[in-house]
Amino acid sequence: MTQKLSPQKLSKMIALYFEGYSQSQIADKLKINQATVSLSVGKFSTLAEQYGLEAAGKEYGIMDQVKALHSLAAELKAAKLTVEEAKVGLKMVLVFQKYGVKQEDYQDLVQACTKMKSEG
Repeated sequence: MTQKLSPQKLSKMIALYFEGYSQSQIADKLKINQATVSLSVGKFSTLAEQYGLEAAGKEYGIMDQVKALHSLAAELKAAKLTVEEAKVGLKMVLVFQKYGVKQEDYQDLVQACTKMKSEG
């Protein structure tokens, strides 16, 4: 059975969804059942498909997240990066950070790895 949610809880739910939380994680965080999350996310998706993401964002009170996603998409496009390429880059940065590589040394490290690969 799904639950009736306050506008604030509904906004928080969709915001968490946009932050990458799974439906079960959202349900746990908000102390609601997963079916409610699934139904609400489905309704949001349908609204976005019918009227556009901006209209859905306004309806659910998550325009900050919609604007952030648009900004990210514009930055990726300007950098001529796909989402997959950005994911790989992020993973590389996280590994570099884990091993204490300074940001100013990233380019040198990548060049060294590229050279090693080309030399077999």
